[in-house]
Amino acid sequence: MSRNLRNSQYITQVQKENTLVGLVPEDGALVMINNTIFYGDGEDWIELGLAGDGVVKWVRYDDTEHTVGTPQTFTSFPFYLDNNAGVEYNPYALDLYDGNTNTWTLTEGSSYILTVAFKAKISNANGYMEVYLECPTDSDYRQVADFIVFPKGNNVEHHYSKVMQFYANSNVANDGLKIVIDASHSGSVYECKYFIQKLN
Repeated sequence: MSRNLRNSQYITQVQKENTLVGLVPEDGALVMINNTIFYGDGEDWIELGLAGDGVVKWVRYDDTEHTVGTPQTFTSFPFYLDNNAGVEYNPYALDLYDGNTNTWTLTEGSSYILTVAFKAKISNANGYMEVYLECPTDSDYRQVADFIVFPKGNNVEHHYSKVMQFYANSNVANDGLKIVIDASHSGSVYECKYFIQKLN
């Protein structure tokens, strides 16, 4: 005898537990332990991954040290972009950046979108700047970069906003990440703001 079944909907329930010990991995069973979901295949428990809450978490860091009156001036390059995180908007209590060392401390395996906004002047209208990421133990992050030109003229204020999307590997998690600027001529940078979103 055979019969055809067609389900019009599926209902899935995840059971929260403290341990897999003593639980039978019934086919189709879902168990969550410490935000990690496990699937029962009839013989073993298979780890599916972390359970997300569907919320993209973010934090914003504003520099209060370098203003138009007291900019971060540069005559040698490259240099680290300063942001003392004097004002912090942090609704999700993320601890990602140290304003004393200008270093990002990120979670291995997580993806991020970082917006770097600032005002800048350069001494030569034909000048340019390159903004990039630096991890002391992983040169691949140097490729997360963008160029800036100054079309308005010598020592004229320009507003910039650069978006960088990347993931954090074990090198970044262990050794940190910094934002670097390399410039063709001397100039100044000020009113720096960082806005970062943690995607997972």
